[in-house]
This record gives sequence, C-alpha cells and structure tokens, in this order.
Amino acid sequence: MALPNGPPIYPDLKGKIVLITGIGQQGDPEMWGNGAATARVFGQNGCKIFGCDLSIKSAQHTQQKLQSEGTEMEVMTADVTKTDQCKQLVDACMKRYGRIDILVNNVGMSQAGGPADMPEEVWDAQMDVNLKSVSGSAKRTSQRPLLGDRKQLETYAKVR
Repeated sequence: MALPNGPPIYPDLKGKIVLITGIGQQGDPEMWGNGAATARVFGQNGCKIFGCDLSIKSAQHTQQKLQSEGTEMEVMTADVTKTDQCKQLVDACMKRYGRIDILVNNVGMSQAGGPADMPEEVWDAQMDVNLKSVSGSAKRTSQRPLLGDRKQLETYAKVR
C-alpha cells in the first residue's frame, strides 16, 4: 500500500518516536533538505517527530510544512557538536514523548580540500560536525533508561 503520490506505508513505524538532527534546510526554503525530507517520510508513516537544527527558523519552517500535512512534530535549536546540547535535546524529546525509538543523525558538512591541504581548524570543525555529533547524540539516546524494555535503538547517520 502507498500514500497517494508518496512513499509506501510501513505499518511497523506507526507511533514510533523519531529524533532527527539537522531537520532544517539551507538555501531555498521551498526545497526539501535531507532532514526535512526524512522527517516527512517518517511522518507520512505515522511517526511522531522531534527535531533540531542550528537555525530555529529553519526547523520551524520544516515543522509548519509537516504539521500542515498532519505530522505531530516538535522542534528546538541545538548544536549537536556540544555534549550539553545533545543532552538537552534528548531530555526535551524524552519529556515530550517519553521514549526515543529511532535516531537519525542528519547533520554534516563538507569543505573543499583534504587532510593534507586543509587548515587544521577547518578539519577539526568537519570532524566535530560529521563524527562527534553522531557520537554525542547516539551516546545520549542509547542509555538503557531511555530505551525502556527495548533491547536496541535504530540509528541512522549521514556522513559527508
């Protein structure tokens, strides 16, 4: 079964709580960034979404678009390269929904060049965004009390 002009419906996703980092999009606000598009597909499959972005305006834009389609969704601003903000993000999602079933690490960045010719501070910034953000959010969401009776957390990451 499929939604009209949309993705297939996966009945086992209905009611799942999905935490998505990088839910806004840069550039043309009418386009769908990776985080927004991912949230849309989960929402069309009956998931409840909790998302964050560095730009609250961008996150709220995604929220408005998806809520107009019937998706239950909350957003906040967070820099997931910062451990304390990862904790705040997870705590806020837990306060709202009581659990996290799926984690989507969607933040990422890419600069021109490679390790040999890239300034160290640019390399470090990329590592923080592309790797540390995944580690920080996964560490906070995979703790046993957050999982309840479940044995695993589904997690997805995008690394550029």
